[in-house]
Amino acid sequence: MTFPDNSFDAVYAIEATVHAPSLEEIYSEIFRVLKPGGVFGVYEWLMTENYDNDDLRHRAIRLGIEQGNGTSNMEKISVALDAMKKAGFVLEVSEDLAGSNDELPWYWPPSV
Repeated sequence: MTFPDNSFDAVYAIEATVHAPSLEEIYSEIFRVLKPGGVFGVYEWLMTENYDNDDLRHRAIRLGIEQGNGTSNMEKISVALDAMKKAGFVLEVSEDLAGSNDELPWYWPPSV
């Protein structure tokens, strides 16, 4: 990013950082442009810890999500959280919304 260091009080990313070649690199850039004490909020495509890359069914599901949403490589939640910490962030809140008890699941198409 071409912004100077310490430019923003807050940064948010919605289903965006998954498109970066490296989560650690993009999170490091976000950390760099945040002012000290700044806040980063992110909602992202990630795989659960149950994902097994050696399981062909798991791979097929991941590939379908990636192709359907134009993402390149979804990492596990733990990989993203580790990348944030390596970038310098202190994690305050982390929530897996796939397991929420909403009336309709997150993957359900919106009604017309």
